[in-house]
Amino acid sequence: MDGASIAVIAVVVVTFAIVLFTRYNSVIVLALGMIAAYILSFILTDGNMFSVWTELGYNTADIGTAENFLTIITSSFLHKNIWHLLSNIVFLLLIGLSMKRRVSNLKFLLIVLIGDIS
Repeated sequence: MDGASIAVIAVVVVTFAIVLFTRYNSVIVLALGMIAAYILSFILTDGNMFSVWTELGYNTADIGTAENFLTIITSSFLHKNIWHLLSNIVFLLLIGLSMKRRVSNLKFLLIVLIGDIS
């Protein structure tokens, strides 16, 4: 696993920890985590993020393996280009902010993960 993939995994772990163990708005934290993962993977791969997508992107051929579980989570932080990232963040802010008022951080994170799996 290359350095960019490890950096993305670290961003995901830190983002989830902040969402679960602090009172920060989980929608904003997830949006910032996605931005951080994109910037790190872009910089650490000199703009050629294919290796990160290959290692951390969700692959239906690996269903049932431990490695697949990690890719289910990390793939939600991977974006093909800046427009893909921005459109996901806009959707997260529009839907997530209104939903977040009704549920806890843990429930919101579970909803996001279930949505990423489907």
